[in-house]
Amino acid sequence: MALKKTDRMVIMIFCVLIFLAAAGAVFAEEMSKTSLPKVIRVGWYKNKNFQEMDPNGYRRGYEYEYLQEMARYGGWRYEYVSGSREECLKMLQEGLVDVVGGLFYTETAARSFDFVKYETDETYTILAVNAKDGRYTMDGWEGFDGMRIGVIPVWKNHLYKLHDYAAERGILFTTADYKSIDELERALKGGDVDAILMGEADIIPSNTKIIAQFAPSKRYFVTRLGGGDMKNALIFAMEQIRRFKPDFKAQLEKKYLEDSDGIILAFTEEEARFLKETPTLRVTLPSFRKPMMYKENGEYRGIAIDILKELEAKLGVRFEYIEALNQLEAVKMVSTGSADILSNIYYDYGWAEKNGLLLSRPYLDLDYAAITRIDYIQNSGNPKAAAVKGYLFSQNYVQKNYREEEIAWYNSEEECVDAVRNGEADICFVNSYVAGTYLQNYKYKNLYASVINYSHGLSLSLPHGGRQEMLLMSVLDKGISAIGKNKTSAIIAVNTMVTRHTMSAGEIIMRYPMISLSVAGISVAVIVSVLAIYVIIRNNRRKNIEVQRAEQASQRDTMTGLYNRSYFESEVSARLGAEENHEAAFLMIDLDDFKMINDTLGHLYGDHVLILFAAKMREVFGTDNLLCRMGGDEFAAFLPRIKSYQEVLALAEALKASFIKDIGGRAPSSCSIGISLCPEDGRTFNDLYRAADSALYAAKKSGKGKISAA
Repeated sequence: MALKKTDRMVIMIFCVLIFLAAAGAVFAEEMSKTSLPKVIRVGWYKNKNFQEMDPNGYRRGYEYEYLQEMARYGGWRYEYVSGSREECLKMLQEGLVDVVGGLFYTETAARSFDFVKYETDETYTILAVNAKDGRYTMDGWEGFDGMRIGVIPVWKNHLYKLHDYAAERGILFTTADYKSIDELERALKGGDVDAILMGEADIIPSNTKIIAQFAPSKRYFVTRLGGGDMKNALIFAMEQIRRFKPDFKAQLEKKYLEDSDGIILAFTEEEARFLKETPTLRVTLPSFRKPMMYKENGEYRGIAIDILKELEAKLGVRFEYIEALNQLEAVKMVSTGSADILSNIYYDYGWAEKNGLLLSRPYLDLDYAAITRIDYIQNSGNPKAAAVKGYLFSQNYVQKNYREEEIAWYNSEEECVDAVRNGEADICFVNSYVAGTYLQNYKYKNLYASVINYSHGLSLSLPHGGRQEMLLMSVLDKGISAIGKNKTSAIIAVNTMVTRHTMSAGEIIMRYPMISLSVAGISVAVIVSVLAIYVIIRNNRRKNIEVQRAEQASQRDTMTGLYNRSYFESEVSARLGAEENHEAAFLMIDLDDFKMINDTLGHLYGDHVLILFAAKMREVFGTDNLLCRMGGDEFAAFLPRIKSYQEVLALAEALKASFIKDIGGRAPSSCSIGISLCPEDGRTFNDLYRAADSALYAAKKSGKGKISAA
């Protein structure tokens, strides 16, 4: 029995309402945790790679994409208020905007603004010299005394950091100002300056080498001082990003911030000789957990492993990996000479001194997350914390925040997470990358992660010793610096993306039973609806297809899919009648030497060129304009609303360039274009067509690939 149209509509609406109710309940639960505004006013100032406008007038940049991702979790939209950086901060203080990005934390700034809890990125100040300059080595600051350093205006904010760096080491320097990076590069190459000062996120000139990297600075979003609701709303959104997309910052850094690949390492003669005489180094692997470090199909993988591989390449050595049961055993292996390097060690000088070890500079920064059961209510009774024996984190955080009787000790992080899952403990702590891996597995469907205010770096470690250990530590530090923060971010992005757990249908049902039941009910309703209307659809289908084909044939060119001449003329005439008060443009376009393409490469290739050119027209002119194949190799475009002739000329140039790029050198690949304007050249189809055709004739007469206006 066929259902009536009204019955079908009722069923469809019912299905939609079920979906909306389920989604709304989930969304409302999350949003109820904080008071979120509907519109946030953003102070927008030009900041390369962070806040920019692309050639089409669209916003882009590191902080722009961060804001957009935050809006996904906050449910708000943005209103952008433009100005200089100083103007935006003043507007924030006056309450004219709600948030400004890209502010480095200082005590002075903290007295004027509220800094949102989590930084957006971290950058270092660097000194770089000519790659062939043998006078300077990485962190060989004893030789920096008397150095002449070049700067440009946009990098002067790093000067006070350089003054602090020099004062701490008792060295003197002079500076020279240059107007542009090109001028500064010429000065460095010509020997007018010894070094250049810049930020790690800046575009580092080619053929240079970094000799110092110092003064890490964190960038934040800031709100008006005392604006608690706004600050808390932003913190909530950033916590959701850190929880559900731990690789997000790494993706942004890879996309927007220049990498330090290609910066040439500077080794002393003694260091170079040491590396040549030590082709293999033994490295301990003290713990195995995705995505940090794990073994798959007999091969070591993970974030830490990929960083070690990069370090191998930078130093020109080979690492031989030795597995250890835990961190304590790994320390013993290095101390007794069974291994040369201890990996995955917390960057903590107190712990290192206690164990007689040296620490390299950090190669990775880790944030930590608390894992609890979804049904666990914090601060209810005496919580039981699961901690790993011998881990520095257990000493630095767990034992400081929980009494000894509240701590249950385990041998690994996985045992701790399982203890929370099974109810043996209430809470445990792992780094945010590892937390994401656990929560993506349906086995841990009853667990929840939240970011805590604790982070530390990961380093390599060596035992205290003689000259050989000092040389090894020096080259390790230089290699880690040469890897660069952004290469590290790319490694993080790859490993956190490839380790995501894919759930089967059965796992989805177990994890989301109510939603699964809703989907099942909706599916049954859809099936019944489909069966009910199948007969009607079958009877009407052929008729609809025939009508569509007839309509398509009457409007479209069969080869390119553009409008045919007849329909194009009627549509243009209609638009001209309706848009009398707007300027418009009419373009006639002809492919140069198209006959030669057909004669030399064949008609099939010629057809391919026509189809490709039509696609390029759609790409350049978009869907709001009328596009037509007039016949043969002749095309036309009508732009009903334009701002200026320059806008039309820019589109014509873009079409020419795009066509040349895609066809390449296999065949002639230029086109000639004639342009007429409304109302200057006419107000009817025929007037504009004749004017554009005359302009096209003039363009072809003056040479191939030309653009001419009536």
